[in-house]
Amino acid sequence: MDTAMALLAEGSIQYNLHPAHPGMPLDHPLTEDAGTMWKTVSPILFATTETYERNIEIEAVHADGELAVVWTQTKTITHRKGKEEPMVLEFSEMYFLVNKDDTGWRIAGNANNRPVDEIPVG
Repeated sequence: MDTAMALLAEGSIQYNLHPAHPGMPLDHPLTEDAGTMWKTVSPILFATTETYERNIEIEAVHADGELAVVWTQTKTITHRKGKEEPMVLEFSEMYFLVNKDDTGWRIAGNANNRPVDEIPVG
């Protein structure tokens, strides 16, 4: 997680068009702090899965000075503990990147249209 967190710009935002799980409110907030979300999700993901695979195919990149946008097609394969069949999700993502003060590219925002998965919460 330290490596992943180092990729986030200070104040980075996660945009979620859909709730992640059944049982979550349908009127969930569109945005949340990306670092907080990653720190909340990662212990749950790591504790409930045998393996998690994230395959990303970059579809388009546009960079202009300190700003860049990257569009991807993403496929996740989650082998959950106690389940024979993996959960497979396919969706697109958009990464908004910044390179302030020549510190390297960092994720300032991520938007996705990830479908609601099959893991109930609540």
